[in-house]
Amino acid sequence: MPNVHDFQLIPLRELMHYPDMYESYKELITQVRQIYTHDQKILLGETPRERSHIYEEPVLAKEAKFFAAKGDALNPAEFVNWANSPSGYCRKLSDKSFEMHHAVLTDADRQNVYGRSALYVRDEHGERSGSGFDLIHPTYRRQGLGHVILAHRFAQAKECGADMLKLNIDEDNKGSVARMNKLIRGGIYGFKSSEMDRLIYRAKVDFSLDRVYQILTTPQPPVEEYDFNFVPC
Repeated sequence: MPNVHDFQLIPLRELMHYPDMYESYKELITQVRQIYTHDQKILLGETPRERSHIYEEPVLAKEAKFFAAKGDALNPAEFVNWANSPSGYCRKLSDKSFEMHHAVLTDADRQNVYGRSALYVRDEHGERSGSGFDLIHPTYRRQGLGHVILAHRFAQAKECGADMLKLNIDEDNKGSVARMNKLIRGGIYGFKSSEMDRLIYRAKVDFSLDRVYQILTTPQPPVEEYDFNFVPC
């Protein structure tokens, strides 16, 4: 199991200062784009779907299209500027308290990108809540880094002053469901609801990075299922 302190979430803009890290990020986007293409072929009936197949969350679909359109001519400064523009992820919102934190998971050497994360924080209904996504580089999956990036996102949300973190996952994604069940057992849990084929958790963030990671990496029995009658905000 990796050491959570060997990794860190750093702002997306840092790709402008580390050429090797930017090349690693381009490879992440390339592989994710290939997965999106394969998923699309399955949806169109051009490729059969294996029973165990889990569709990739399309969280980087816009980015993948942007990289594909620009090709090798795209430089890190142009990409970061696009990401922070209305064409990318920046949106003009009436709520001035909205904060956007896009980051990559890397290590002390800052040569490889192991994952991609986003955190959106805003004040709503008298509560400071966070939401977003995380994604592990396809090359580094099934190595425990899903626990690492999620623990760091909890720590980031806490640093940003969030009270709760909303986690929205595909109910067919057994790995993500297992992580959520561990959070429930560990007490890092507000409430859960379901919406279509999604499971929505609102988790507390008043725990340290080490505590969240310990909970995520400690084997635990399956959580008992309950019926919830909560309509998410």
